[in-house]
Amino acid sequence: MAKAFEELRNGVVLAELGGYGNGDFCLQYGRGAAVVVMGTYIIDSAEKIHYPQEFVFRPGSENYQSYLNEHIKLAKENGSKVAVSAIGSKVEDIIEFFLAAESAGADFVSLCAHSAMEMFTKQGLGYKLCMPENRENLKMWVSKIISATSKPLILKPGSVWHDYIVESVRTAADMGTPIVHANLGLAFEPQSIETIKRLSGIFDFVIAGGGITGAEDARTVLSAGAGAVSVAKTAIQDRNFIEQLSNELKSNPNS
Repeated sequence: MAKAFEELRNGVVLAELGGYGNGDFCLQYGRGAAVVVMGTYIIDSAEKIHYPQEFVFRPGSENYQSYLNEHIKLAKENGSKVAVSAIGSKVEDIIEFFLAAESAGADFVSLCAHSAMEMFTKQGLGYKLCMPENRENLKMWVSKIISATSKPLILKPGSVWHDYIVESVRTAADMGTPIVHANLGLAFEPQSIETIKRLSGIFDFVIAGGGITGAEDARTVLSAGAGAVSVAKTAIQDRNFIEQLSNELKSNPNS
C-alpha cells in the first residue's frame, strides 16, 4: 500500500450521493470518516439535465467557486479529508472544476465513471468510459486530469466486478491513478472479494463498498485487500453509523 494513503488505512469513507452529498450532508453524516466525498456534481452546458439542481453547474469557475469554498469548508469541520466527485461531457470542464475544488481545500478529486445517465453513456462516458472499446478515451481523460491537477485522483468505475472492466481500468492505474473506488453491490460476497483482491494488485489503494452494515462486513472487505470501506445509504439511516463503525475498526481491527 502506498505510504501516501496510509492514514486512510482501515478507514470508512462516506460515499458520494447525488442529491445529498453537499458540505452540510458530509458534516452531519461523515463524523469519524477518513474521507467524505462530495457530489457527484455534473459540470455541463446541456440545457436540460434531470438531476438534483444543486449538483448541476454550467462550466466556468465563476459558477461554482463560491459554492465549493462554502461546502468544502463545511465538509472538513469534522476533521475528515474531502474528495469532490464530478462528471461532464468535456474533460476540460472537469479539470477546471477540480482545480476550483483544490483551491477550496479538497484533498482528492474523483472522476465519476459510474453514471448510467444517457446524456453521458451515449458519448461513451459514465460507466461506458471503462468499457474496453473506450480504453483510449479513458487514458486521455485520466492523463489530462493528472497532468493538470495536484491532488490524488480517485476513479469510480461502474460494473467493476466484470473481468473485462478490471482489465480496462488497469489503464487508469498505468497512467498514474492511485485510487479506485469500487461499488460492488454486496462487497463482502465471494465474487466481490475476488475483485477486490485483483484491484488491490493494480492500484495503490482500493476503496470498496456495497451493502456494508457492520464491522463484520467491513473487516471481510478490508482483509481482501481494500484499504478502506465506503458506505452511503446506511449512513443516511443512522448519522452516527460511520463514527461507530470507524471506532470499532480502529479499536479492534483484526477481530
